[in-house]
Amino acid sequence: MNTQVAQTESAAIAEIARQGLFPEYRLDSNLKAPLLLWPQSQKIVSLEEFLKYPEHKKARIEVRDHQSFVEYVLKHAEPGTTVFSEVSETGGSFTAIIDFHHGHIAHVINGNAEFSGGAARWGHHVCKYVCEHTPEWKRWMKFSGEPLSQLAAAQFIEDNMIDIIQPEAARMLEVVKTLEATQGVEFKSAVRLENGDRQLNYSHTTAAKAGQQGDMDIPDMFRIRIPVFQNGPGYDVDCRFRYRIKDGALIIAYEIVRPHKIIDLALQEARTGIVQMLQPIPVLLGSAG
Repeated sequence: MNTQVAQTESAAIAEIARQGLFPEYRLDSNLKAPLLLWPQSQKIVSLEEFLKYPEHKKARIEVRDHQSFVEYVLKHAEPGTTVFSEVSETGGSFTAIIDFHHGHIAHVINGNAEFSGGAARWGHHVCKYVCEHTPEWKRWMKFSGEPLSQLAAAQFIEDNMIDIIQPEAARMLEVVKTLEATQGVEFKSAVRLENGDRQLNYSHTTAAKAGQQGDMDIPDMFRIRIPVFQNGPGYDVDCRFRYRIKDGALIIAYEIVRPHKIIDLALQEARTGIVQMLQPIPVLLGSAG
């Protein structure tokens, strides 16, 4: 009886195999990983995850500064490794495709070009560095061109005094104190002085000082030194004060002069450093798509 059952089961298994309900095991000499092929559904399943080591490197790495980017690329670089750099008015990025296509090597023989060495690669191993702005750059850009009250302007200048290199700290502190002390006065006019500063004329409106007048000198320009990108060098950035008198109240703003030029300079210097440190790995301007 048991013999009959065993024969029946064997027959059933053979029939299942004949109908293609069991997968086939395939090991092609051109493949590093074996495959399972389900004949009925024509589905192919890779068994790479069961190998001792993966068939090839697969990773998408993001680093926070150009030093880390260079270190990673140099550690994993192989023939064909290529870096692509993208630049815009607001920032930039560097993307290294470690396992990029091998380029052809041209040999010129008797005036004829012969090529060798080209090979397609997967492009599964990628390291990317997005040039992230520093908190200082974000903070100064956030309020650039924004109208501020006297108190808000004084507080902002005082909070970020460490970034200002011109005029000297004592001069800017004087501006802060004057802005704080002249709240509630009525501003009358603004005159540009020979040194480029603005002189604002005001009169007191409080009962104790009614009719008393005064002048307040504020620089037309000031300069800050801040890093643009994380862990990058500091850059001198010119800022222009803007003033407006509306109904006797003073409205103040500052504008960063051509900020895109500062970003462009920072990106150019970062790219130059990366090119020098990664030689002979090519660093191309553009995107891999």
